Amino acid sequence: MSYSSKVGDGKKVYELNDSQKSDYKYFENIIDLNYYYNQNFHFFSQFEYTSPPIIGKYNNDINKAYFEYNNEKYNIKFGDINFLSGYGLSINSYQDHSLDYDNLLKGIEINYNINDVFSIRGIKGWDEFNFYSSQAQDSSDLFYDLSSNFYDIQYNGDLNFFNLNIYSVFYSFQKSKNKYDNSLLDDFALGYPNKIIAYQIESQGNLDNIFLNLNQDYDYKFYTSDYTHTLGFQSSIFSSDLYFEKSFINYQKLFNDDYINGSRLYLSIYKNLMDFDIAYDHINYDSKFQINNLLSPPTCMLEVNSVLSSRNDISIDFNNSIGNQIEIRRNLFGFDWLFNTSIYYKKYAHTESGEITSKDLPSFFNMLRFDVDDYKNYASKKEFYPKRIVYSELSKWFNDDKFFLKGGFFSYKSLTSVYEVENSATYPFQYSYNFSGGKSINGYIEYQDRTKIKNIHENLNKHYNYNTLYNSLSFTFNYDFVFSVFSELEKDQDQIEKKWSGIELAMRFLGNNNISVFYGSQRGGLICSNGTCAYYPGFEEGFKATLSINYDI
Repeated sequence: MSYSSKVGDGKKVYELNDSQKSDYKYFENIIDLNYYYNQNFHFFSQFEYTSPPIIGKYNNDINKAYFEYNNEKYNIKFGDINFLSGYGLSINSYQDHSLDYDNLLKGIEINYNINDVFSIRGIKGWDEFNFYSSQAQDSSDLFYDLSSNFYDIQYNGDLNFFNLNIYSVFYSFQKSKNKYDNSLLDDFALGYPNKIIAYQIESQGNLDNIFLNLNQDYDYKFYTSDYTHTLGFQSSIFSSDLYFEKSFINYQKLFNDDYINGSRLYLSIYKNLMDFDIAYDHINYDSKFQINNLLSPPTCMLEVNSVLSSRNDISIDFNNSIGNQIEIRRNLFGFDWLFNTSIYYKKYAHTESGEITSKDLPSFFNMLRFDVDDYKNYASKKEFYPKRIVYSELSKWFNDDKFFLKGGFFSYKSLTSVYEVENSATYPFQYSYNFSGGKSINGYIEYQDRTKIKNIHENLNKHYNYNTLYNSLSFTFNYDFVFSVFSELEKDQDQIEKKWSGIELAMRFLGNNNISVFYGSQRGGLICSNGTCAYYPGFEEGFKATLSINYDI
């Protein structure tokens, strides 16, 4: 059994309007119960009492539950199912409370091991799915019903073709059906915020006729169906590791009975060359009209363990994306060195003059440079929402692994609809020293220079500059007690300052149980993970407490 609780009482602050404050109280409680019997039976249930939440929805119910039976040949599960096929191009269902993200299916899952190398899986599931019309929403506001049948067959062995050695391969088939009603379109007349739905409807024209029909029949419902075939394999060739996965999709648009074709592709190559570990990743997601909450494929965008860098928007469109990433690692003079660069942009863009594709973009290297002085090219690039990351770090342990240092550089540049150019350079620095007797010091110092430029292509440049300094220092006593102080200072182009600071005391007790209490203020903003982002409001003039208990009977 595990129990986690979060409670807070303070002021909510909105980043876009920091003069707007309101009372901010939350109380979240989650109990996970796991029961095992005779090594073959497993029962799981999750009870959640959230009133009110940090973000997301109120809940006071059994949130998740499943029953599982397994032996050497079979695994059968009934209830809420988390499931991953390959790298998630067709299905990756999981739950993330921190992002208010939940795309688990309710149904049945069966796994059967035919022999040592072949296995088959099947899922039949359904649920009501929700998502955010905009990242600024405190909770999801769009809902639709989804049902899905999924089957795959996997091979794990050795297949040799000349210099190609395939040691894992799978094929899957998925059929899904979505049901929507008027509630999904209620706000469109005022400028519907969801880009996928707006794009679909705008591309079909005759908006007046569509909404006239909907208004005449308030209970009007419509359906879309998807058929997905996916092939993936893992192999080695010429001393390189290769992973390939591609989905072939046949799906329907909203208000349209015709089927159109789409695809998703992920490619990863790794090779050690002259003691350099080199990895290349590529994504090409082409199903621009599809609404699919079951998938969560790779992003090809680096996620850095840095407070200031993590606030950059790394969300992507899983239906409309081109991405490339290169990562290099090597030991240099006793230091661990990491270098990463990645770029993402939409494959298709919809403008007032019609659809344009990434084929109309400037060269790849021009995209990497983000040359905004060329206004003509800039105006065409911005419709694709490109993002570019460059990151490098050095780290090393000293003095018999007692003293640790890590320093890095993180460059982020993007073109957005709100601020047409956003550029930031972040310098994260980490240090720690381990004393005897369970005592240690850990510190983070980060500096960020951030610029936002608006109306570049109109020659009406308006610059917004921000310099931010973040510090945190933690003292650990007797392994179980940690005292931390946090501070953050931001100055804009007018030298106007904003400050956030706080203290925290954390304690581990009775094994792997933890409690922490925080007092002060924390900055809000985007929290992103695997291409999905949620907006956290700022927190001021209050306290937070968390409790985590794990107990085995």
